[in-house]
Amino acid sequence: MSKTLNRDEAWALLTEYNKDAFHLRHAVTVEGVMRYFAKQKGYGDEADFWATVGLLHDLDFEQYPDAHCIKVQEIMRERGLDECLIHAV
Repeated sequence: MSKTLNRDEAWALLTEYNKDAFHLRHAVTVEGVMRYFAKQKGYGDEADFWATVGLLHDLDFEQYPDAHCIKVQEIMRERGLDECLIHAV
């Protein structure tokens, strides 16, 4: 069964793999930008989804810079997260 994440769960996942203040600020910034544009472009009903995508988009970068965009898929699949979310991230 695939799973989605609420904001607290997404933040907990992010902070499990990211500790640097810059990376955390960057993630929150992109989260806000994604939410803003989802609403601006008529996807307001999906704003939470797109905000989560923004928050997690660099999930693997701090610990796995050489496997960025690859390792994140493994991490998310290991947790049984929804493939739609994995693909978007």
